[in-house]
Amino acid sequence: MSVLGSWLRATIEADKAVALATEQDPRDTIARCDAALAVLDEHGIVQVTGIGKDTRVMQIPACKTCGTKHGVPCRTLRLLARGYRHREGYDDEWSPE
Repeated sequence: MSVLGSWLRATIEADKAVALATEQDPRDTIARCDAALAVLDEHGIVQVTGIGKDTRVMQIPACKTCGTKHGVPCRTLRLLARGYRHREGYDDEWSPE
């Protein structure tokens, strides 16, 4: 998992835990968190065969859904993280722009 993926998972799971502990009816928050975690799982990083900078065949990281080999994590995860950009630990380099 990428640094972005790890940070995003921890942030979403913390939101879910806070909702369970403090909200009278946390169903909406929990549903949003579960949906975001499902997207995160769907766009995990896998190793695929590709051509490296030295033109040798090698294993490189890619999004298992998008197939994106360059720019891992993929744009989908970068867009998902954008909603948490004001949280501590967010790195502006994760911006999808």
